[in-house]
Amino acid sequence: STALAHDGYGRSKLMQERLVEKWANDSGCRLIVLRPSSIFGVGCPEQTFLATVVRAAMANQPIELYAPREYRQNFVAVADVGKVVLEALSGTVQGTFNLFSNDTLTASELADRAIKISGSRSEVVDRSSSARISGVHFDNHRFGGEFTTQFTPFEETLRQMCDAMSNGTASTVRSA
Repeated sequence: STALAHDGYGRSKLMQERLVEKWANDSGCRLIVLRPSSIFGVGCPEQTFLATVVRAAMANQPIELYAPREYRQNFVAVADVGKVVLEALSGTVQGTFNLFSNDTLTASELADRAIKISGSRSEVVDRSSSARISGVHFDNHRFGGEFTTQFTPFEETLRQMCDAMSNGTASTVRSA
C-alpha cells in the first residue's frame, strides 16, 4: 500500500520493497518483508521517545510532550519482533506483513502508563500543538492469518524496561 508513503522516507522504503519483490519474483526466491511499528523494550536505543519518557518518570522529573495531541504511535516489543523473524524463517510464508500490536497510544497515554508502572510522581507538561495530522490505520489482518506469534501487552514490556533501568541491567544501545 502507498498510504504511508507520503514523504521521501516512506516513498524510498516502498521503492526498495518493490525492487526486492521484483528481484525475488524474477529469481524464484521466497521473500518475506516485515514492517514492524515502533520497536521498544529492554536493550533498545536510549534516545527514543519512549526511553526518554521512562527515564524521566523513574527520576520523578517532568515529562515534556511535544507531539501533536492527535498523534498516535503503535508499539511492538523487540522480543516479539525476534519471535516473528524466527517464525518467518522456519516457515513457508511469504509476502509483506505489518507488525502492529494492539497498543496504539498518544504521547499523553504513554506518559501516564510510564508514571503508573514506575510509581513516579512526575508531572506531565503538555507542550504539544493542536496541529492536524493525517490519521493512520494500523492494518494487521494478513499477519494474524499467517503467524502464530502473539504480541506482548505494552504494559508488560514497559514494566520490564522499568525493572531493567532500576537495577542497572537495561543494556540500552548508546549513541556515539
